[in-house]
Amino acid sequence: MSISTDDQDATRITVSLGFDGRCSGGGIGEAWSANVPAKPIVRAVDGRFSATLTGSMKRLGGINGRIGNFHWRFSGRFVEDDVFVGTVDGTAEVVVNGKTISRCRIATPASVRLVVRS
Repeated sequence: MSISTDDQDATRITVSLGFDGRCSGGGIGEAWSANVPAKPIVRAVDGRFSATLTGSMKRLGGINGRIGNFHWRFSGRFVEDDVFVGTVDGTAEVVVNGKTISRCRIATPASVRLVVRS
């Protein structure tokens, strides 16, 4: 996971998230991915934010044609100027040739402590 602030506006936050979850549906049993660019850019208000983020990863698991479509709920606050603490929870759909083969969920919401890069 990574979090970075805009050089001109520190309240604009760009996030890349990971995913590690169990899957159902018969396609795959577990999905794992790191540093998936998430959208939209989030704005912090009074040092806090809560957002629903999405991201997509082609070649999920190194397999051509397998796509992971991720959805996260990410919230937290800045405890110092450059330290963020929060929680992330999420789901994913694994798609091959336009067909959903598995639906995945993070087992337990993860707690994170991140240092901001600018």
